[in-house]
Amino acid sequence: TKYLMKAALNIGEKMAGAVKLLEKKGYVFSDMKNSNWMLESNGNLKIVDVKSIVNFRENPKAPLLLTPGLIPPEAKLDVGPLHSYILGKNIYQILTGCDGD
Repeated sequence: TKYLMKAALNIGEKMAGAVKLLEKKGYVFSDMKNSNWMLESNGNLKIVDVKSIVNFRENPKAPLLLTPGLIPPEAKLDVGPLHSYILGKNIYQILTGCDGD
């Protein structure tokens, strides 16, 4: 429906903005699945599980926490493509209601 599309785009835009800010500060959010975010009643989006956020500038070889089904086919992607892939999966899940596998 039209409402679902608008809601998914709104949430996706907020997720992308948060991830862009993290990247700018040198962080990767490798496990940014939908259940690691919370949409508050006022419309703000919060990251609620931060254990997978790693500073890749300070520790480029840090292990990444990844959820099966959200791992890009090219497992060794740079931060931008990794975030883009998972963001796309998140939006797909919002729109379809399926787990995305």
